Amino acid sequence: MGRTLGIVQPHEAISVAEQIYLIQWHAGREGVDISGFAGSDDLLLEENSSTTALMDSIASGEIDSIVFVDAIAEKLPACIRALCRKRGCKVLIVDRYKAGLGVA
Repeated sequence: MGRTLGIVQPHEAISVAEQIYLIQWHAGREGVDISGFAGSDDLLLEENSSTTALMDSIASGEIDSIVFVDAIAEKLPACIRALCRKRGCKVLIVDRYKAGLGVA
């Protein structure tokens, strides 16, 4: 069975700690168990080994859903969301201004 991974990124509008808090809080309210977090200390860029490892985990089915805060959506490599669509991995987005998780 796959896991749900929270993705956080350094961002000028919202700190990594705030992103983790929002993801955990909203996920807990929705009954989603977050297995861990990726990206807190490194930008996920297409050519990074951390991005490759994340994509390998999604491709293998180890990760079956990802969740992140809406503010970082534009900073995530398109390849991650594209692979999720291809492999059936859910993409959940926390809206900073509304309560709850939304499916992308």
